[in-house]
Amino acid sequence: MSQWKSGQLLKGGKYSIEQLLGCGGFGVTYRAKESVSGKLVAIKTLNLYQQFKPNFSQIQEKFLNEALCLARCHHPHIVEVYPQLFQEDGVWCMVMDYVEGQDLASYCQSQGRLSEAEALEIIKQVGEALIYVHQQGFLHRDIKPKNILLRQDSLSVVLIDFGLAREFIPGEEQSLTNWGTECFAPIEQYERRGNFGAYTDVYALAATLYFVLTGELPYSATIRQQGNIPLVPPKHHNPQISDRVNNAILKGMELEPQNRPQTVQEWLMLLSSPQLSVFEFEVITVDAKGEIINRCYQDAQYFVEALDDEISLEMIAIPGGEFLMGSPETEAERRDTENFQHSVKLSSFYLGKYPITQAQWQFVTTLPEVNQSLNPNPSSLKGKNRPVEQIYWNDAVEFCARLSQKTGRMYRLPSEAEWEYACRAGTTTPFYFGETITPELANFNGSFTYADAPKSIYHRQSTDVGSFPPNAFGLYDMHGNVWEWCADLWHSNYRGAPSDGRVWNSAENNQFGFMSRFRVLRGGSWVSRPKQCRCASRLNGNLDDWSLFNFGLRVVC
Repeated sequence: MSQWKSGQLLKGGKYSIEQLLGCGGFGVTYRAKESVSGKLVAIKTLNLYQQFKPNFSQIQEKFLNEALCLARCHHPHIVEVYPQLFQEDGVWCMVMDYVEGQDLASYCQSQGRLSEAEALEIIKQVGEALIYVHQQGFLHRDIKPKNILLRQDSLSVVLIDFGLAREFIPGEEQSLTNWGTECFAPIEQYERRGNFGAYTDVYALAATLYFVLTGELPYSATIRQQGNIPLVPPKHHNPQISDRVNNAILKGMELEPQNRPQTVQEWLMLLSSPQLSVFEFEVITVDAKGEIINRCYQDAQYFVEALDDEISLEMIAIPGGEFLMGSPETEAERRDTENFQHSVKLSSFYLGKYPITQAQWQFVTTLPEVNQSLNPNPSSLKGKNRPVEQIYWNDAVEFCARLSQKTGRMYRLPSEAEWEYACRAGTTTPFYFGETITPELANFNGSFTYADAPKSIYHRQSTDVGSFPPNAFGLYDMHGNVWEWCADLWHSNYRGAPSDGRVWNSAENNQFGFMSRFRVLRGGSWVSRPKQCRCASRLNGNLDDWSLFNFGLRVVC
């Protein structure tokens, strides 16, 4: 088959070729028009060089792999492939959306090196696409400026050319083709067999950011390895690059895969790592009678997420570590839902210093809707610095989605493991204060009593966040005030629970459809008895579209 000409008809006249768009190492792409609708599309097939190879049938198989891979991927930053493939003169063809615009390489050639803000906006969109691709079980393996399209009307990113995309199993050695693009491919891609993972695409994405910020191509991974040549820091070429971005690029382009961030999410966090501050606070320890036996001062790192001129969100840096999740059988007033105590190892993360307040909630409800509407004033006990309550799980998820969209950081509900690890803050006692709590330490049933009124829940109150002492991580109100939603589905105990701190999102029992909608709350509230406020206590079986007067939330970044 020769190169197609303008006006040539394909698939029995359904498509009319208009012009050649580009040719890569494997494929060639044309702009075409649907004869009936007049809609512009892109049609990709194998280039002539590949068609004349003796192993053409195997190459066709790779091409079909790309088509099948893309057909499974539906994402705003991934080119949309139509499900119908067709053959023309014995060669397979795929039909895709036609994207009006130019590739990132051409854009940089016309604009020069990009500002940090513009470059990060583009790279984060590519990162979002890659996160989705990896969730589908694929690697792209050819991230570079030529494979990133910018829509003409909005400069929105579209990731293309999945010719090297392959399914992968994290942590397993695999045999993959060693095809890659010089300067953008990591060292493992030059090896016939090796351990491939999300970190393979992290390297190429970091190299792409290097190029668009400096206008210079980085040394290839093989030259760096063979010549023991260090990577020239991007800031050497462009002093206006921030230290944060400079260091993130260097980390993402580490030669050895194990030294890079292992996921695109982790690398994006390095790019958007906030400016940390330190605050000092007093930590209190009590004995079994609730009497203070120790006071000491500690420091914690945190950052402030400014939402507007008056409202902000303080996020505490929680160091990674390992702990025993659940309660020992000897713990007083424990429940069977805490059975199968097990070791969990977590990476570092950020957690809200306080539960989300009513002022923070009200502000976020004014942001653009992501999936559903939100009630700006759901709380029964009003107060801008009191925790927001009467929150559904679905509302909490929407809150996180809007917050993420506003800030550019990834906010979500904590996993149960993250919540308990953060609550314990290195302790193993029922409460982070010790063996017990008192009304002077937390807001629970017993904190508020009125001599002239019945001791009912209606005569107790939520309190402004931060009214009681923090734990050793600098977190307030982890015991009492409001129950806090976690991301996990409910399980009746910890048999089979993850050991790495991730969200446990598989339903325990599929006999009843609603079981897949039961979520977990932690921490107790102002009406809870002490046993419900323990570090290991879990509130079970609450539907994601159901709430009570004392349900609130705290967020992870």
